Amino acid sequence: WLQSRSSEEIWAMARQRRISFHPILTVPQVCDSDQAQARDMLVESPDVEPQLRVPRAPYLMTRTPAFLPGRAPRLDDIAAEHWGSSSRSPDPKHAKTGGDQGHGAEGMPLAGLRVLDLGQVWAGPLVGRYLADYGADVVSIRTASRPPTVGGSTDSESPVAWEWIYRNKRSLALNFREPEAVSLFWRLASVSDVVIDNFSPRAMPRMGLGYDELTEANPRLIMVALPAAGRGGPWSDLVTYGPSLEGLYGMKSLNGYSDTGQLMESAAELDPTSVGY
Repeated sequence: WLQSRSSEEIWAMARQRRISFHPILTVPQVCDSDQAQARDMLVESPDVEPQLRVPRAPYLMTRTPAFLPGRAPRLDDIAAEHWGSSSRSPDPKHAKTGGDQGHGAEGMPLAGLRVLDLGQVWAGPLVGRYLADYGADVVSIRTASRPPTVGGSTDSESPVAWEWIYRNKRSLALNFREPEAVSLFWRLASVSDVVIDNFSPRAMPRMGLGYDELTEANPRLIMVALPAAGRGGPWSDLVTYGPSLEGLYGMKSLNGYSDTGQLMESAAELDPTSVGY
C-alpha cells in the first residue's frame, strides 16, 4: 500500500484524518516550501554584503514586529557599547507587586504573575514550569480525557516522576464540553496575566477562547501559543508531536550515517528548543 503511493499522497491522507504522520524533508526542501514562503521564515539580513538569507526570529508577536538579524558591530562602532552588559538595568524586573500574590513564591522574580497553563505533553507544560520556577502562580488546566503523556514514573519520589514538568503548579480539571467549565475558565482568564496553549490553531477559537475573544475581555492578557507550524500558512492545520515534527523540519535528515541511509531516531528536541525562545 505504501509503495503504491507517493509521500505527498500519504501525507495528504494523514492530514485529512488529523494524524501526526509527516514526511522526512531535507533542510533545502524546508527552506523552499510553501510554508517557509508564507511565514517569511527566511529574511534578507540588513547591512550585510553580499546579501545573505537567514532565519528570522522563531516567533511572531501580535503587536511587536520581529527583530531583523544584522551584522555584529565592530569594536570601534559606537553602537557596540549597547551590546554589553553595561546597558542593562542593574535592578531585576519584577512582575506586579502588592495585593494578592496568589500561589506564587513571594520575593521571586515573577511573584504576582498569574498564568493559566493549558499545555499538553512537553512543550506547553514546560513553558508553564519555567514561569512557576520563577515564582509565578501557574494553574495547570487538565482534563480526564487527556491524561499526561510525558514519560515518567507515578512514584513522586522517583527522579523521573511526573512532577518534573508539573512542579510548582496548582492544577484544575475542566471539561470544556460543559458550559460551567467554560464559564469558570473565563472567570480565571479575567484575573490572569498569561494563557499558554500548544493546541492546533483551531482548538482555542473553536471553544470560544481565542486570542480576540479573551483579550477583548481582558486587554492586558498575554497569550502564548505554540502550534506545531505556527498559526498561519499551509501547514497550520498540522497535528504533530515532537519526533514527527523533527522529520518535517529537516532535523532527522541530518541524523544517522550517510553510508547506511538509515535515519537515527531521536527525542522531541524541538519541544524544549521552542520553549527556550
